[in-house]
Amino acid sequence: MAGAGTVQTMMRALRAPVVVFAAAGLLAGCASTITAVQDGEAPGGQVRVQRDTPRLAFAPLTGPPQPVADSLARSFAGAALARGLVLAPYRRRRSAYVVKGFISIVPGKNGTTAVYIWDVLSPDLKRLHRISGQSTDRASREDPWTALGPQTIDAIAETTLDQLALWLASR
Repeated sequence: MAGAGTVQTMMRALRAPVVVFAAAGLLAGCASTITAVQDGEAPGGQVRVQRDTPRLAFAPLTGPPQPVADSLARSFAGAALARGLVLAPYRRRRSAYVVKGFISIVPGKNGTTAVYIWDVLSPDLKRLHRISGQSTDRASREDPWTALGPQTIDAIAETTLDQLALWLASR
């Protein structure tokens, strides 16, 4: 689990004037605490990546308001750590891959659906892989962003990082 200092660092990075998704920035202070993991599955069916996992940097996220971006960053940070993914600060440009994301909300009769796209980019910003999906929360509210509960936010992070870990393992 990420330490309190790490979460505070992530939260400071997310308070930028632009809506930012900086899970990597949140974990930047504890990158040395992310230990190497064995190949295979982690408890709970999570995909664990190889010992020589490349560093990932999350670019600013497009779409959600700041409170949702903050919740997503916390969720991504914990899910990345659980999967053995190594996150690097986006601004330092010292990662093997940059992950750039977009999230949109679609209110509907059966709840609120978050639609997301994540592009995995090379250091020179050429798209190498795309992850996309959607997650629906049964809640409906006047502001659809507030209908996304913690379970939906966690599901977005877990599904995205499982797909990312599988892609990394296949390379």
